[in-house]
Parts: sequence; structure tokens; C-alpha cells
Amino acid sequence: GGFVGCLPEGVEAESDAPPLLSEDDLIEQGQLTHINFLKCDVEGGEFGLLTRDSKLLAMTESLGIEIHAFSGDVRHFMSEVKKGGFQFVKFSWAPDGSCTALAKRI
Repeated sequence: GGFVGCLPEGVEAESDAPPLLSEDDLIEQGQLTHINFLKCDVEGGEFGLLTRDSKLLAMTESLGIEIHAFSGDVRHFMSEVKKGGFQFVKFSWAPDGSCTALAKRI
């Protein structure tokens, strides 16, 4: 087991922390070719993980995601996901500007 993502430059993982996997490692180890529903709550890591050229996003049909405002521009992130072929069908805004959303591939 492990987590997908990366640590910010200069930050080291705690010695007892699960290993970090790259997106490619996760796809390879899981032998993934298609994802029906991707639930993503990675505490700000979504901005680095689910870019427009993300392999995970490319194979995903539906997405449930919490987009954290402390890590980037939430509306820009949503715009990029839309450009990747998704439509947001439900979302809820938090007072801090974060958003919990459901999207489906169109």
C-alpha cells in the first residue's frame, strides 16, 4: 500500500509513513486501464496529481473530489478538468473557497 503523489521540495517523509507512489507506479501496480469512479481527497495534492495531462484523469469516467483552496485556484482547477472532457454535475462551496464536487465525462 501507499499514497499517490509527491512531497513538496525540501520536505521529507516521516520514517513510519507509507511509501509515496507516482501516478505511473499506481497505474502499473494496479494494472489500471479504466476507472469508473475516482474519489480524490488528497488534501491539496489534487493540483499536482490531476493535471490536464494526467493519465488517471484520462481513464476516469466519474470523479468525486475535494478541491482545497489553500493549495491553488479552485475555479481554474475546475476549468482545467472541464477542458479534460468533464462536466461538473454537483458541487458545494465551503466558506474558505474550497469545493467538493462530482463530475462526469461528457
